Amino acid sequence: MRLIYQYLEPDRIIGSRSFKTTESFLKAMRYTQVGWHYRVDLAWILWCLQKLPIGAKILDAGGGRGPLQFLLAELGYEVSNIDLFHKEPPQWMRSRYNITVEALPSFSRTSYADHIEHFGYRSKVVSTLEPLRNFPPIVLAKWATMKIALSSWRKAQNLQQRPIGRVFWYRGNLAAIPEIGDNSFDALVSLSSLEHITLDILPSAVSELKRVVKQDGAWAVTTSATDKARGWWHTPSQGYCFSTSELRTIFEAMPAAKQRPAAILSLYRQNDYLKNNLSKFYFKSGNNGMPWGRWDPQYIPVGISSGN
Repeated sequence: MRLIYQYLEPDRIIGSRSFKTTESFLKAMRYTQVGWHYRVDLAWILWCLQKLPIGAKILDAGGGRGPLQFLLAELGYEVSNIDLFHKEPPQWMRSRYNITVEALPSFSRTSYADHIEHFGYRSKVVSTLEPLRNFPPIVLAKWATMKIALSSWRKAQNLQQRPIGRVFWYRGNLAAIPEIGDNSFDALVSLSSLEHITLDILPSAVSELKRVVKQDGAWAVTTSATDKARGWWHTPSQGYCFSTSELRTIFEAMPAAKQRPAAILSLYRQNDYLKNNLSKFYFKSGNNGMPWGRWDPQYIPVGISSGN
């Protein structure tokens, strides 16, 4: 499998067709509070998958409750999301995407699972086991509004005749997923997740991902990179920033084009669109990718693809 990497240039992606599609989806889904570079990442991932046939099976590595899996399901793909932490989805989400939740027998808890549970999932998730009559009217009204918004989005995207795909949630460790067979998936996606796997087990995770995705399958993985000669650990977000040499050795990826990482990092620091749309949750904590909401990008989004 031939993999290539490229630093994601915000000026080329923001305003593109795939960017407009993902932005409108986030608004329809009421999912506007996302990671500071996720808008760029999502648009790039969508662009990478544009030739993937409808109905293809996609592995979302470390997808959590993120928007990517639902965007792909709306586009007609079957998505399996393997993550360290999964709570029961709300009823409307479970019904729309026919979500099932299962813990893989091989799963074992990690310290990062504690981190994301504390930071990302502190809000109460409504039980899916309660009958609809027990939900407050305001909750039912929100679900109805969401359904209307997504239907309007699908119409605008010309997707009315395309079936909505299924989403499967599995709680598991990406470095060891023996329950998943070889060549099980047509594509791999990952939205800013692999940088949270410690370097001692990351090669095992990469090897497992290559095993379960078909040799000619599509890769569209985003993670964090640095403009420095050596990689380093970004403590607030509990994520690693990969150097050029590490992208080559750990992922066995080659550069797609000649780029200057420092210049691209500067573009992010100067980008008013991303700065002005910085999510509110950043201002409430120092344990994230933009501590206390101070706009000062320290790492560069990088995409790893199969180049198909």
